Amino acid sequence: MAALYRRVAGGLVSGDLFVSDSLSYKSFDEDLVETKAWENKESLIGSMELPKLESNSGDLLDDLEKEFNELYSRVNKRILSGENSYIKFSGKNNEKWTLPYTKPEGPSKIAFFKSLPPIELNTLLNLVDKQCSFTSAFTHVLGRYVKSDQSMKSLLAAITACATNIGLKKMARNANVSSEDIHQAYRNFIRLETLKTACDAVVDGIKNLPLFSNWNIDGEEIYSSSDGQNFRVSRETCNARYSSKYFGLEKGVVSYTLNANYVPINSRIIGANEHESQFVLDILLDNTSEVRSNTHTTDSHGENKINFPLLFFFDYVFAPRYKNFSKEAKNISSTSFSQKGL
Repeated sequence: MAALYRRVAGGLVSGDLFVSDSLSYKSFDEDLVETKAWENKESLIGSMELPKLESNSGDLLDDLEKEFNELYSRVNKRILSGENSYIKFSGKNNEKWTLPYTKPEGPSKIAFFKSLPPIELNTLLNLVDKQCSFTSAFTHVLGRYVKSDQSMKSLLAAITACATNIGLKKMARNANVSSEDIHQAYRNFIRLETLKTACDAVVDGIKNLPLFSNWNIDGEEIYSSSDGQNFRVSRETCNARYSSKYFGLEKGVVSYTLNANYVPINSRIIGANEHESQFVLDILLDNTSEVRSNTHTTDSHGENKINFPLLFFFDYVFAPRYKNFSKEAKNISSTSFSQKGL
């Protein structure tokens, strides 16, 4: 019986066995369009306006193989010559290599941040608003209300209360605004639509600063990454799920965030039971800011074998980070995919 369980577990990992009702072990066929719809594949592909998807698959694979061989040769030459100083060799005959991880310094240890004087949060919000007018995105829910000076103060207090998780009542006392005003500002102006528009205004304002391009590769290419943060919830929501690893016996959600040049440019809430790799393409395509990345990276939880071709056809380079590369290489070589009229 134990041998049978091991065979089943190995089949699930290799992709030879599937569980239709699962999130991680479904068949590749279940992520494809239905056979009847795929009979009109020419019109479907043409409507997507993706040039790479319309090109000849044989020529495309030949070009990718050529590019891979060139990169493979160049990377190995740089490692063997010592030009790539980040690779460390070990073993009797230097037959093993590793990529050491160094913990980055926190903001408190960087000289630039040490030189910045502390200011009040309200002062910061007003300064940002003067630069990018993000408060203009918070329109009244009825669409016909003009914010007064008092409602602007209440709006900033409500935004701060939500962002810091202080709560509206406590923030009303600290910000010297009435409880009624801050609750009205929260109900009338703060909703998902206005929050996304305000965040895009701030992101676009940061993009226009000269400092933003300092993290670009060769001055042009923008690298982005996405990862999830786990948060325990105090009340039941549709996305709240159990996760013993992060929440014990309680429920929580995952805030899946897209970052580029240290700026969060998009985010969405997903369940703690969902695999992050299923949302990588969505969070890139749903980005409504002016920041567009060329290369995207995730940790191993954001990687699956389908994301490589998906992001490629949408003109992204998918470059996930592997902590144990040899283990991932074995998984890739043992993975088999079924085909469905491709």
